[in-house]
Amino acid sequence: KEKVPRYGVFFSFLIFFGILLIQFYNKESELAVKHILYGVIPVVIAAFAYPTGNQLLNFAKHGNHTLIPHLDSPILKDAPSCVLLMTMGSIPFWALLLIIVTPPLPLKSQLINTGIVAVSSGVIATSIFYKARNASKSPYIISAVDATQSGEVIFSLAGEILLLNGVLPNLTGGIGIIIIVVGIVGYSLRTA
Repeated sequence: KEKVPRYGVFFSFLIFFGILLIQFYNKESELAVKHILYGVIPVVIAAFAYPTGNQLLNFAKHGNHTLIPHLDSPILKDAPSCVLLMTMGSIPFWALLLIIVTPPLPLKSQLINTGIVAVSSGVIATSIFYKARNASKSPYIISAVDATQSGEVIFSLAGEILLLNGVLPNLTGGIGIIIIVVGIVGYSLRTA
């Protein structure tokens, strides 16, 4: 059983640390720590849940885990089908969250924005991601593909600044962006 080399783990922690720095760049504003944590906690959960789900799907596809049954199906080779499987697999979590939080109904503009994000990053980008992940053979290459998702944080921040008149990150946020880029480049250079 192959494992991700230590330098791969180092690059992953580097990227994770950069994401934390970006999440805390608002700390100097009037936002209470409680409100900052409302943004940070979901990011931290997603940082672990998404790769875990990806790996479980990979175990099912390759049959290389004793607790996950091997599924020899052409569906697992089709990237959009993998996106659908991951989405369906997350429905119990979203249902539980809906019961616990009981949010108000979304506004029409929120539904439109969510739809745009769901199609662009949820369907298109994630399908491309699964195609790259399915083509990967070694655990290190798979973790490098997984690490590319951290670029979403930078693109989301850029979108917020350009489209929603968001504020530029302070020094802490800027350092976080640089650390993420260094982590992704580190993965790329070690892969090449």
